[in-house]
Amino acid sequence: GIDDEGLIVIGNSLRNLAHLDVSGNNAVTMRGVQHLCQGCTRLIYFEARSCQHIYHRALAHLAESLPFVLVAPDRPALIPRPRALQLIKETELMQAHHAAAVVIQRLVRGVRARGGARLIRKFALRRFVVPKF
Repeated sequence: GIDDEGLIVIGNSLRNLAHLDVSGNNAVTMRGVQHLCQGCTRLIYFEARSCQHIYHRALAHLAESLPFVLVAPDRPALIPRPRALQLIKETELMQAHHAAAVVIQRLVRGVRARGGARLIRKFALRRFVVPKF
């Protein structure tokens, strides 16, 4: 079975993981679950039935920092909030827009420092326009 070290590796490498069930695994503790939740930002379902070291109150504390999940009322598990997938997509789109705005701001500052709006237009046409096929 998997243990805390395995959850840490999963959290560091599988950023898009959405579902994980570790039910019945007593080698998993809240330490591993916390690292998993920090790395897997798209995690919307986590099941931990019959795990001796996973506590409902600790999951509730973790769920406060995860915007897309709630704690299941009847078992130690994280379940998706209503519209969780839509919220994830909206958040990722907002992050992409922010990253694009930062790139454009850096470009404009650099070109202004070198002296010319013509270079901005030339670079923007070349980089941000999708070619037609």
